[in-house]
Amino acid sequence: MIVRVKKGNGETGFLEFLKLNVGSRHVGRGDILMLCGACIEKEYPEKVLDLKGKTGSSVCLGICLEREHMNSVGFKLSNLVRMKSPRKIIVLTVDGSPHCVQMHYIVEDVKRNFEGKFDTEHYVIEKGKLYRISEECVKISRHLSKIQKMKDETTT
Repeated sequence: MIVRVKKGNGETGFLEFLKLNVGSRHVGRGDILMLCGACIEKEYPEKVLDLKGKTGSSVCLGICLEREHMNSVGFKLSNLVRMKSPRKIIVLTVDGSPHCVQMHYIVEDVKRNFEGKFDTEHYVIEKGKLYRISEECVKISRHLSKIQKMKDETTT
């Protein structure tokens, strides 16, 4: 399903990632891809349009990790990267969701498997505001002991 949200000449162009064939004509070789939490489609379509415009992304692939297992998404993403060789993958999710945060982890794991053959950018929306998140923060957030140590160091 493609959902089109008009804003000037723009549209979100959401496609359901797991219903998309990795050889789809909607994804071109060397494209900049956006992986978006599926709820953003209805909640913040203007943020998708703005980010697509700023980054030059051609397509937004919607993913809901409440419905789908992260392993299915990771496997399919690996195949898509192998087939289409994107030059960049951008992740956009809501902040604070234990499901959505996994999307950031998946992309970094796939990137590691492809030895940096594509760049990544990570974004979250918190209370309607867009924040860019560094790859380092994504990596650190996977390790609660590191976060605790950082917190302990700032309070002593």
